[in-house]
Formats: sequence, C-alpha cells, structure tokens
Amino acid sequence: MSTGLFADNPNLLGTRRLTAPRVDDGAAGPEQVPPLLGFPVDGRVHVVDTATGRVLQNVEPGQDERLAVIGGRMLRITANSQDGACYFVISARDPATGQEVWKRTGVNLRTADSAGCAQREDPQGARNVLIGVAPDGREAVIDGYDGRLLQVDAEGEKLIAVDDRYALVRTADKRSVVGRELGVDRPRWTRAAGGKSGGALTPYAAVIAEEKPNRLIAVDPRTGRELVVLRTSANALAVGPAGMIIGEGREIGYVRFGAGGVVPPGTGDDSIPGPGSTGPGGVGPGERDRSPATRGPVDRSGSSATSRTARTDESGVPGRTRRVGLIDRSALGFPLMSSAAAFSYAPLLPTGPDQTEYRLVTDEGVDVVNGPGGRRFLTVEPAALTTLTAEAMHDIAHFLRPAHLAQLRSIIDDPAASPNDRFVALDLLRNANIAAGGVLPMCQDTGTAIVMGKRGRHVLTDGGDAEAISRGVYQAYTKLNLRYSQLAPLTMWDERNTGSNLPAQVDLYAEDPDGHPDAYKFLFMAKGGGSANKSYLYQETKALLNPTRMMQFLEEKLRLIGTSACPPYHLAVVIGGTSAEYALKTAKYASAKYLDALPTSGSMSAHGFRDLELEAEVLELTRNFGIGAQFGGRYFCHDVRVVRLPRHGASCPVAIAVSCSADRQAVAKITPSGVWLERLETDPARFLPDVTEGQLDATEAVRVDLNRPMDEIRAELSKYPVKTRLSLSGPLVVARDIAHAKIAERLDAGEPMPQYLRDHAVYYAGPAKTPEGYASGSFGPTTAGRMDAYVEKFQAAGGSQVMLAKGNRSGQVTRSCQQHGGFYLGSIGGPAARLAQDCIKHVEVLEYPELGMEAVWKIEVEDFPAFIVVDDKGNDFFAEVTKPVLTVGRR
Repeated sequence: MSTGLFADNPNLLGTRRLTAPRVDDGAAGPEQVPPLLGFPVDGRVHVVDTATGRVLQNVEPGQDERLAVIGGRMLRITANSQDGACYFVISARDPATGQEVWKRTGVNLRTADSAGCAQREDPQGARNVLIGVAPDGREAVIDGYDGRLLQVDAEGEKLIAVDDRYALVRTADKRSVVGRELGVDRPRWTRAAGGKSGGALTPYAAVIAEEKPNRLIAVDPRTGRELVVLRTSANALAVGPAGMIIGEGREIGYVRFGAGGVVPPGTGDDSIPGPGSTGPGGVGPGERDRSPATRGPVDRSGSSATSRTARTDESGVPGRTRRVGLIDRSALGFPLMSSAAAFSYAPLLPTGPDQTEYRLVTDEGVDVVNGPGGRRFLTVEPAALTTLTAEAMHDIAHFLRPAHLAQLRSIIDDPAASPNDRFVALDLLRNANIAAGGVLPMCQDTGTAIVMGKRGRHVLTDGGDAEAISRGVYQAYTKLNLRYSQLAPLTMWDERNTGSNLPAQVDLYAEDPDGHPDAYKFLFMAKGGGSANKSYLYQETKALLNPTRMMQFLEEKLRLIGTSACPPYHLAVVIGGTSAEYALKTAKYASAKYLDALPTSGSMSAHGFRDLELEAEVLELTRNFGIGAQFGGRYFCHDVRVVRLPRHGASCPVAIAVSCSADRQAVAKITPSGVWLERLETDPARFLPDVTEGQLDATEAVRVDLNRPMDEIRAELSKYPVKTRLSLSGPLVVARDIAHAKIAERLDAGEPMPQYLRDHAVYYAGPAKTPEGYASGSFGPTTAGRMDAYVEKFQAAGGSQVMLAKGNRSGQVTRSCQQHGGFYLGSIGGPAARLAQDCIKHVEVLEYPELGMEAVWKIEVEDFPAFIVVDDKGNDFFAEVTKPVLTVGRR
C-alpha cells in the first residue's frame, strides 16, 4: 500500500488494551492488519482502506472530539463539560460514505482525563469492540460495528480483559474470575481468584495472574479448562497455541500446555530441548507448581526467539558470555521459516461413503479388459457417456430428489410457517407433480448444463469424453421441451443464440472416485440464470473470522440474495479457499449437497470440513429475516451448508451460492456393472397433502380482471396493501431483456411507447418450447431486477404501469411507481410447469419473432397467482425484510 501521506509513524487511532499485571502487553502476539486504519497527520485523520491503500475519509476532528477507527467504523467521540462532569456522545459513521450508522449517549469511554474534558486517550477495548462505563458505574462492552451492548457487567464487577470474542470479569466479591462470551447472557466458566488478580486474553489462552500466592494460570477461554498452573512470580511474555514464554529479571523459560512443566535455561550448551523434555534442571510431569523464574534476575532486553546471551559464566562471574537454550521450537506452534512440517496429503474435499440410491440406465458400452501387471481396466465407449448425459439432463429437468420434496411438504405441515410459506410450498409441490409427467420441465429456464466427472486411473475411454458428454446435452435439449439459453459471442458486442443450449460446462478430473480406480463418477446440474446470478464472492480478511463479525456479515449479505432466484433455497456458504474460483466452485457443489459427507472438523492436513453448528445458526438467522418463501414467513431456506476451507494468510474469500426451488442435480456412475444414475422421485404426488388450498390459507385471493382499461386496473390495485394475494385473469404482454432494450431505443429515437405496453400489464418471462397439444411451454417469471433501469423511462412514457415478475426491485422502481401511479406484482418463482398447464390459456407473438423466447408475446391467463410487492404509494414489501437489523451474534 502506498498513499503518499505519511513520512513518520503516527499512533494509529483505535483502541488500547486493558493492562494486566504480570502479563506483557504483547503477549497475545501481533494483530492481523485490520481492514481500516486511522492515521492522524497534521491535525486531520486519514481513514485508509488497507486492501487498496485508498483514503476513504480525510476528517478534521472538532474541538471537543476524539476520533477512533474501530470495528470498521469511524467513531467521533464528543465530550462536553456540564456541572463539573463530562458528558459523552459516540457517533459511528460508515468510513466509505460518512453516514452515521449508530449513536450512543451517556457512555463514558474514559478518553478524557480528570482535568476538564480534554480527550487525550483512545478508548479501551479490542480490535472490534470498545469498553464504556454507564452513568451508574457499570462497565459495558460495545460492538464498534453496530453499537450493540455485547455485555453489561453487574454492579461491582470489574472487567479485567477483553478481546473480540471473550471477556474476563472479576466478581463484585473479589473472590472469582468469570469467563464470558460476548453477546451470550450466561457465563462460560467461573474459577476462584484473589481480589488483586489480573488477566489477559490471547488467541490461544486466557492468562490469569494471581498474588498471595503468586501464580500464573492459563485456561481455555471458551471452557475454563486449565492448560497450565504455575506457582511463580514471573511475567507472561508471549502465548502460543502449545505453550507460553515466561520470564523475570535475568531468566526466561518456555512452558508447554498440558505437560505440567517448563523448559528452563540450559546449563552451558546450545541445545534446544525437544518435545517432551524439560532440559537440565527442568520440571517434569507431576511437578506443575514449581517455577524456573525464582532463581535470580536476568536482563530481558534483546532476547531472541530461540536463544539469548547472558552476561555471566557458569560460576556466576560477570563479563563472560555463553549461549543459553531457551525454547522448544517444536512445541511453540509458531511457523518458523527455518523448519518445515512433514509431508502430508489429504484431498481438499474428502467425501465419505456414497449412500446414493441408483438406477441402472444401461449395461451397454462398458467392458472390463486385462492390462499389464495383472491389472483390470474398465473401458467406456463414447455412446455410454452420451446416453448417460441425455438421460441425466432429462431427469433433472422433470424430477426432484425425495428429500427436497419432503422438505416442501414439511413447510405445509409446520404450524409456524406463514400462510404465504404454505401457499408457495403447495404450488411448488403441484408444479413438481406436473413436471414429473415428463412433458413440461419444472422451470422455463432449463439452465446451463454443467457436468463434473472424476475418472479412476483404471478407466479407459477414447479421450473425447467432453465431446461425448456435450452430445448428450445436445440430444436432451433438442429433443425435449427445454429452452435454449446459451448465447455465442460473435463480436465483443454481438451475440446469437446457439439453438442447442451448447456449450455445456464440462469439468473432468483424473482421480479415483471414492478410492475406486475402476469407476467413473459424475455430478450433473442444470443451473438457471436466476440462481447462478446469486453466486457471490467476497474478498475478506482475518477480521471476519470471529463468530460475532461472521454472523453480522452473513446477515447483511444473505438478505441481499432476495427472492429472485425462487426460494426456499438450499444455501451454501464457503469460508476460505486456495483461490477465489475454488471457493465459488465449492459453494456450487455444496449447494447441490454433493459435499454432505465432508468431515465435520478440521486438522493439520488442511482439508475442508462442514461446520454443523454454524449451519444451524445461519439457518435460524434466515428464519428470522421475514422474507420467507418469497412473500413473507420463515422459509427463506430449506437448509444451509457451511464449508470451511484452508486459505492463504493474506486472503480470505467467502463464497455464497444457492440451489433454488428447481433443485436440479443428480449424481451418476459408470462401473463394471453398468451405467447408473441417481434415482429421483417419479411420484411426487405422494408428498401432496390431502387438505385443500383453502385450509392452507384462509386469506382469499383478490380477483383482478385484466380485460379492463389500465386506469381501472390500477384503481383496483390501489385499494389493497402490499403482500395482498391476487388472482389475475385476462391478457398480459410478455417482454424481457432484449425486447426492453429495443423499445428503449425506439423511445430514445423519439418514437411513441408501443400501445400494447400502455394497455396491458407486462409480464417479464420467456417460455420454454411448447409441447404438442399445449397452449404454452413452461412459462414462469424471470428476475425483475434486470429490467429496473427501464422502468422510470417506460412509465414516464405511459407504459409498464403494472409489472409482473419474480424477486425484489430497486429503490428507483419504488420511486417511479409512486411518481407515476404504477405497481409491481410478484409472481411465485418456480412453478413454471403448473402455470403453463393451469393458468396460461393462449400464447401469440406480438413483435420481434426473430428473438425466439425473447420476443414480445401476448398471453391469456386465468387465475394466475401474484402478490402486490410495490404499490403506487411508495410501499415496498421487500424494503424492510432486506435491510439488516444487525442484532445477531453467535450463540
């Protein structure tokens, strides 16, 4: 980073640590570079983004202000003197915009000394939290990011240490120290301690220093479990994952956690004690309360990590020097540049046994032949790959997994589900039942074909696997009622539909799947644009890796997904990754439940694992959003997968992906016994409830006749609040991305708005192919947000007064509807087959037939379900449920 601002080393504006007796201020080790730094230079504070070096704010504090950069916020702390006392106001601002995001009054941050209210100190705290004192004298820990009170001590309690996750508190009776997790009401642990005990928190241990008797105690900050107890008057100098360095006067030593001992200075040689040894004169197991630090003073200055020079000889005569071994390198746990770990290999994504139920597709095209060295090889003909792919793409377009259908049914049976949750779940089950007939695909966006394969080392093909698989995709999309969505770029700006849905994405790996050298295993997916567009990558830092910050981050980012990808979702969150693209790929696989058998804990092999506890917490977080299954409720997500991956120390990618209500994937395998495909549910009707729709939702839909003039339609809609359920009958005009662009060009050229957009509501959609005997192919709504840029222009010209699609809209759409008297109606995302069969009665092309499914269509609908999302008064259903409340913390 280079800003050209700073020629000296100013004190950065942040927090100062609580000081602890006999624990060095640097015992916790150096901190990671924070995302923001506050540099005071020439009377101004420069807030710098450490990732880019960009100065976000250049602020001059007021006369009564002190500035601090804490928790990713710029805090302006004002202290005013009234009636002989200081009154404090904390205003936290977003460094990027300067906008105030939270404010607190009446909390003393101890930034002003007793001489008036001049603020000469930074507030105490940690990297993301700060410590304040309420008017009644009780201490509190405040989240710097959102201003929440993470902890308020009882009267008489004393906070003795804090970091971004835990706090150590001395009880009012001065007989105990309590360990607490910030944001959690009940204490984690309590242990007896004297009235003058101090403490410090490090990433690896909580250190408690006691007097009379003098002791240093290291405990697990989460559980209070003792790591080591030493009867000593020494100071704790540094704490690592396996032990700590202590010293006093002219002596220094290393204490290993759990071993009950200490590695003291050597006796005249240069040896470094190895694992398990204590060195000459050391303390062995069972002698835990003896100390090396009671035998006389030594100079602490100039010490190194592995040895030091003492100004005495072995008889204690000053003047000579000798090398004294100090530290067991292998026990420290710190990465030493001069040493390396032993070679160890583990797959980044180790999966467990395959529990899939398969069905046989064919036993043709596979054979087993003898090879050199007595090995047996599986041969696979290209036709077998083509047949398997075509069958897989057919199945995932029409069938779902039984577990997914059971989750939909559970929404209907859940008394805590909202009426809208149950209504959407029932519609999706009906849609699955229609799609299972094999004629209408479950979604009109039949997606990009994605195939991932792992070929064992004893599997032989002709080498054209990707071509054979692509041929199977071609056969499925050209013979079935699926939609062609792939565009070939002809120039940088011009493109044309390929007319076959090719190319497919085919990723093949040379890897024994599940340890079987004679197997070829696959994952087949069809990824529609709606859910693919909800794949997100965030480049974060180490600062995200604590429970409170992680949950705040996820609350903000998950709300942004919205409903345009057709919830309820199967949500995947991946934290870490050897690269950004690997994190995204892992999120895609996890959303398909392909990684469900990952380990549930990590190891030094650095493989990925699932965090089941965090999965449950994130699922509950989404339950409280209020977004629900598209129109309010609990079921924004069916389930959550959280995968933790290794990462580069300077990079922390976070990837988020969803699989939508068209949960289209299947695994497959080719073995010596044949070609096998995952058995999907062909009888989804068994998941349908026996109850009627009326029993599921007592709220009757408002019937809207679309045959009336547009002004009458708008007057009718204006009677009802957002979230009102509608049943639409009559004509709709269908237009989406390319049609909107062409109409906008006409308006820019001075031409009038087409009359069909003045007279009719516009439905953002594009149909799949129409089967013989049907009025329409699968014809569900597309994502509304892609047309947001056109709304104000179209409404000002008299068109698009009533819009129908899926997902949330931007603020500019809400403002335009309020100004021009327009409405946005949300349709249920997902049940494209049911809409085609039950609601769409006639389809004809109005304009641009050369655009295929992107043409302008006119359709007749009957009892088409919708909800009022944005009205003519400026109300937007999604405005509140997509706004983070930032009141979460990991429990």
